[in-house]
Amino acid sequence: MAIKETDTIEDLLDRYPDIGTFLRQYGIVCVLCGEPVWDTLGNMIRQKGLDPDRTMAEINEKFPPDS
Repeated sequence: MAIKETDTIEDLLDRYPDIGTFLRQYGIVCVLCGEPVWDTLGNMIRQKGLDPDRTMAEINEKFPPDS
């Protein structure tokens, strides 16, 4: 299953344990500084001022559905 903007950070961390490290490069630090893990990836991307289409493409390239 591809990663979607509607996925919560918490669910992504459960499905892809290494994604937290990857998301930090976008300023989405998840658990480390208390940002809400129950928020959606799309909301976090927008809060950081990132381009949703580009960011989602990069995330899905790094974490394809079969990983």
